[in-house]
Amino acid sequence: MEFILSLITPVLLHMAVSIIVTAAGGAIGGAAADSAVCTSVTALLVLPVLIWMYRSDAAKGMHSNKSICRFDRVLHEERRSQNMQGTAAAKTNRTEKSGKRGKGIRQTEYLIGILVLCAISGGVLNLFWSGILQQLRIQEHFSNAVQEQLFAGQAMVQLLGLGMLVPLAEELMFRGLIYTRIRKRIPTGAAIFFSALLFALFHGNVIQMVFAFPLALILAWLYERSGWFACPLAFHMGANLTAVVLNLLS
Repeated sequence: MEFILSLITPVLLHMAVSIIVTAAGGAIGGAAADSAVCTSVTALLVLPVLIWMYRSDAAKGMHSNKSICRFDRVLHEERRSQNMQGTAAAKTNRTEKSGKRGKGIRQTEYLIGILVLCAISGGVLNLFWSGILQQLRIQEHFSNAVQEQLFAGQAMVQLLGLGMLVPLAEELMFRGLIYTRIRKRIPTGAAIFFSALLFALFHGNVIQMVFAFPLALILAWLYERSGWFACPLAFHMGANLTAVVLNLLS
């Protein structure tokens, strides 16, 4: 029971905040409350609690890395290396420091390249899978009103909220918390599948479920393989931003 509760608590938290925000939005803006704004505000409000849960799990040894993003530690090490003061002015010391700085810069560039590649891959997957769903004409059989309402919001809200805040909250909830907690109880492959299934069901309508399930499989696999939260986050942001940009252009 405790294990089940640990899985549903983040989702119930999100649902409760979403209901409150939507009700408040309806009271302020009438029946036609902006769906994109409500979704973005919900993500913003639950982020502190999700981060606290993530760090609590990390302190218990649930994660392979104990920071939200291993990239932060790399940058910290690089800055510390650059700010180190030598005890002597010898040429060998200067050479060693220069070598350390160069290595840190190369490592940073390498990590940035990985994140860019993940974001681009997310965008490509979005285009590929959206094209398949269009060919299958799934939108003719099931309602996609939820996504249409989200994409009816202002451009800046879509870019910052749907493109960045929402992926961050969802990655913390489903990969950072739910997937990691499931993985401690069952084999990795099964954990990837069940966490992806929960992620798909969370989206609430058939079209988004069909789209979200394969995405979640890739995100969980990417998190497992890299051990780095920033990788699935960049991938997810790339997928969402691609959808937002395409919608704005159309």
